[in-house]
Amino acid sequence: MHTKCSLLLFSPQNESDQGDPPDRALRERVFSPVRETECQTAFLHAFDQNLAHDRISLAIRGKSCMTAFLEVTDLKYCASNGDQLLTDVSFALPQGAILAIAGPNGAGKTTLLNLLAGIEPLRFGDVRLEGQSLKKMSSLERARKIAVVSQHSNPDGRLTLKDYVALGQMPIWNDHAKSEHGRALDHILMQTQITKLASQPMARLSGGEKQRAHIARALAQRPQLLFLDEPTNHLDPEAKGRTLSLITALGITVITILHDLVMIPEFATHVALMKETYLTAFGPVSDILTQDAVRTTFGVDYVLLSHEGRQIPALDIRKTAIHT
Repeated sequence: MHTKCSLLLFSPQNESDQGDPPDRALRERVFSPVRETECQTAFLHAFDQNLAHDRISLAIRGKSCMTAFLEVTDLKYCASNGDQLLTDVSFALPQGAILAIAGPNGAGKTTLLNLLAGIEPLRFGDVRLEGQSLKKMSSLERARKIAVVSQHSNPDGRLTLKDYVALGQMPIWNDHAKSEHGRALDHILMQTQITKLASQPMARLSGGEKQRAHIARALAQRPQLLFLDEPTNHLDPEAKGRTLSLITALGITVITILHDLVMIPEFATHVALMKETYLTAFGPVSDILTQDAVRTTFGVDYVLLSHEGRQIPALDIRKTAIHT
């Protein structure tokens, strides 16, 4: 079900009483009325405590709004020493979206991913998958719906690739006949283009081949939602493109942390920008990943270069003086 949405933010009349909070220019740009396209589920996030008193209006034009596949509400997380690692994160994501989470080191990206995937327990806020809270899901229920590809996966090198991928079928083993699992496994190896490597020990695979094996194992769970923590880390440029092309062709909802900002427009539908434990912007890539947003979040210039009829994103990273 679809509708058309406009999102309006009304600040207090006397702005001077509250001062000029950081990132105000970015905030006003992000939350100005959005283009009237088919609704992706409107979302509003407070950038700082000054926004807590803002008057908010969400104007929905049409008969009904798309039901969010994933709903995230007021997530917070503190380390055992009391340090705040995530602050008041909320957003809604439609089914089939590919969300890239980006931000500087220490922004809270991995903490957010771990909470969304159920790796860390939810103490403050909630995450709902198709209306069901992760808090009420057993570990088996989560494994039937959610798969995670960690950047720290380190399987036994003696396992063959095929046996390693087959381990992903354990949560759903009793749901299907052995022959069906065998056919599904062969299809996944073909889908991830690693059939020829099936009998190879994991220890002999290259970085890109191992990454595809990790993704294949996750797909063996038949998940509805796939999480990946920096899937292009340590890969050469061509392997990065192949890995992200595979991910975008899966046909399921994907949430991934990406440090390669210039790859986000090509491979993601949505982006979440984070800074200092806050979600500072969220929405379709074309609306959010702008020069102002990148400069505010990362402190570098984001430019678009014309090449063969396309706009190619690039980062202008310059040498800076180091004082010793």
